[in-house]
Amino acid sequence: MPKLKYEIGHIFRSSNGVDFTLVSKIKDGDKYVLKSNIDGHNLVLSRRTVIASQFTDYTVPTVCGKGIVGLGKHKPSYKGEHTLTYKVWKGMLSRCYEDREGKRLKYLESKVSEGFLHFQNFCDWAISRDNYAKYKGNGLCLDSDLLVPSYTCLYSEETCCFLPETVNLAIRVNLLSNKDKSLPLGVRLHKNNLDGSVTYSSHVRRGKFNTTKRMYSKDIKECVNFYMELKQEYITSLAERNRKIMCEQSIESCKNFWTKERVKLAGLSDYI
Repeated sequence: MPKLKYEIGHIFRSSNGVDFTLVSKIKDGDKYVLKSNIDGHNLVLSRRTVIASQFTDYTVPTVCGKGIVGLGKHKPSYKGEHTLTYKVWKGMLSRCYEDREGKRLKYLESKVSEGFLHFQNFCDWAISRDNYAKYKGNGLCLDSDLLVPSYTCLYSEETCCFLPETVNLAIRVNLLSNKDKSLPLGVRLHKNNLDGSVTYSSHVRRGKFNTTKRMYSKDIKECVNFYMELKQEYITSLAERNRKIMCEQSIESCKNFWTKERVKLAGLSDYI
C-alpha cells in the first residue's frame, strides 16, 4: 500500500488539540519537522507518530488545566513510568486545581505560583534542595506550611520545602480537629463539675498514638499553653531525629514553630 503524501504546509493536530504546520521533511521523509501555530516552536517527530496524532504539545497546559511540562531537559517519564518528581508536581497541581468536592478546607484556598506551574522550573528547584537530591525524594513530602504560615496555601519557591512524613504530619495546625468549635485548638472539654465549673483537657497526638502527657485544668489558658509547649517539644524532637534528611532552614523553622503568624493562624493569640 503506497504511503500517503503530505505536502509542506499541511496542518497536523496534536493529541491535546494544538495545530502544527509541516515545514520540512528529513531522513528521506521518515522524520517530519512541525512548527506550532501558536508560538512557532518546532518539533521533530517520526512520520508515523505525526500521522497518527500520537504526539502532545507540552508547551501548553496539559496537567490539571494549569501545569505545563515544557520542552526542557526534565522528562515526565522514564522507561514508560512517570518519574517521582513528576508525581510530586502533579500531586501538587491536583490538590489545588482538580475537583474540589470533598477536599479539605485548606486546599480550597490553595494556589501554585507561576514558576511552579512549569514542570521544568519545579524540577530545577527540587534538585537544588540538598535533602531531595541526596535521597532522590524518597520518603519526603512537599510542604508549603512550615516556612511561611498563611491562611491560604501557596506552593512556591519561597514557601516550599521537603519534609519527612512524620514531621509533615506533626506541623499541621488543623482548625477543624476540635469537636467543640467554641474551644481553642488543642483543648477539649473534660467534664462539667458539680460546683458548676468546667474542667478542660489538653494533649498532643504523636503519630498514631496519643502522648502520655496530658493536662486537666479549669484554666483554659493553662491548657492552651500546655498544648503549645508540648507540640513545640514534639516537633523539635522530630526535627532533631530527622536532621540528616532535612534542610537547615526547615529545622530552624521547626525549632521556632510558634511564630506570631502561626499563633494568630491557629486562633490562639488571646490565650497566651
